[in-house]
Amino acid sequence: MSIDKKLREQRVRHTIIDGEEYFYVEDIRNNQNFLITDLSQVIYQGATALIKAKFVHELTLFDKLMKQTLNIKQDKEKED
Repeated sequence: MSIDKKLREQRVRHTIIDGEEYFYVEDIRNNQNFLITDLSQVIYQGATALIKAKFVHELTLFDKLMKQTLNIKQDKEKED
């Protein structure tokens, strides 16, 4: 399944600009399953940050576990 279909399946908001589909950066950042791989490709429609699906990567199980581990470590450091 293509990444754009997966993003839509996860209910990431999207819009069409000049015939091309863009996804809301805010929704992608809030979703634990995806990562934006090239922030230089973010465009702004007013105050809304948007990006094409080809610059979004679906995280593997390993990626998710590493992200969770790093977040736990950062939380512990903040407590100290």
